[in-house]
Amino acid sequence: MPTATRCWAAARPSTAAGLNQLSENPDFNGSANFSDSPSQGGWRLDFTGSVPSCTTVNSKGNTLPVTQGALPLPVFGSMVNRADPINANLISVDTNRPTSTIDQWNLQVQRQLTQQTSVNLAYVGTYSQNLSNWFNLNSQELDTAPNTVLYKDANGVNFGSINRGLNTGASNYNSLQVYVNSKMHGGIQYTAAYTLSHSLDNSSSAFNTGTGGAGIFINSTAPDFRANYGSSDQDQRQVFTLSALGELPFGTGKMLLFNIPWTLNEAIGGWHLNVINTLESGTPITVTTRNYLCTAPGGNTSLAGGGMAIRADLSGKVSYPKHLSEWFDTSAFTHPPVINPNGLNSTFIAPGTLGRSSMVGPAFWDLDASIGKDFPIKEGVAVHFTADAFNLANTPAFTNPDMGLDDDAFGQINSVRANSERQLQLSLRFTF
Repeated sequence: MPTATRCWAAARPSTAAGLNQLSENPDFNGSANFSDSPSQGGWRLDFTGSVPSCTTVNSKGNTLPVTQGALPLPVFGSMVNRADPINANLISVDTNRPTSTIDQWNLQVQRQLTQQTSVNLAYVGTYSQNLSNWFNLNSQELDTAPNTVLYKDANGVNFGSINRGLNTGASNYNSLQVYVNSKMHGGIQYTAAYTLSHSLDNSSSAFNTGTGGAGIFINSTAPDFRANYGSSDQDQRQVFTLSALGELPFGTGKMLLFNIPWTLNEAIGGWHLNVINTLESGTPITVTTRNYLCTAPGGNTSLAGGGMAIRADLSGKVSYPKHLSEWFDTSAFTHPPVINPNGLNSTFIAPGTLGRSSMVGPAFWDLDASIGKDFPIKEGVAVHFTADAFNLANTPAFTNPDMGLDDDAFGQINSVRANSERQLQLSLRFTF
């Protein structure tokens, strides 16, 4: 029977952990930086207090510090000048934050195949809107000179970070789900589940809007959330699991060795085996860059792209050799265009042409198994023995490759998931 559900979640500028609340702002809380630069307050701390930062030039043209009398340390609670709040990190919440909503719908059909086995086929979808997005409103602007931000003080000093909260996020999820269940029959029972799905969004996490690559792109008017729309960070196109429990066919009353002495039956009869097999497709990945290599005076120089993290340009077709030394074809990616390409200062003109989370990392396969047996001692008293094996085949569970275009290990897989190696466990339980 088809069903549909709508849920409402009140949009609040805080989390359960008490982070990112408006009360974190100065002077209630927060942080302020002090610099020896005269344009930023002129404080320089030492063991005796603090002194204003001054310099002089000697006869040889060398710049030397000049120490003046010690000044008192800044008074706690008055570190931020509200009339000129330089170097202050702030949190800003939009006064108009529409309530987040989630629409859910599904259509399911269940069919009994045999007396013991049934199958359930379902389509499940969700659509969410007005999700919480946080971004730095005072980050570097695209296609502008380095250190170009929206907010500076009267002296041209960067105001600091402004963590801005907007309810502009959206996501949708569509999936085909198949579930097969078989009751115990002939000493075997099993369940199998398969999901084919796709999840897209521009807000995988309220405080991590730029996931899968590159952050929010700021221009002179507003952040570009559309450029971040792509596969969700947690998107996995295919997932299959099979769980089976069976009684081994040895011993009295079983198919094999059914007529054996009691002592031998105690050793080889009554064992049961449980297996769980999991297969998952890889998770989304994105090639990103922070640098730009240009021909400047003195040769090739690696220059920061205005301090921005940005997605790379796709200059060829994405292919996957699937080697540890090259998971994907690394030659298919280049740096996005920049302003002043042969100068000493440069920033990116636009986001790279590679879509967010448009690539995929290594798949995952795991086989867990356990074998056990009950040894009755007398009525109400028994010993249960179990041997467990996690990742029985010891299949490597590789992490995603290095996705930094300018990294030496770009495209390489250099590690496996933590605690993914084969592990064995023996247990003995006494019950009475």
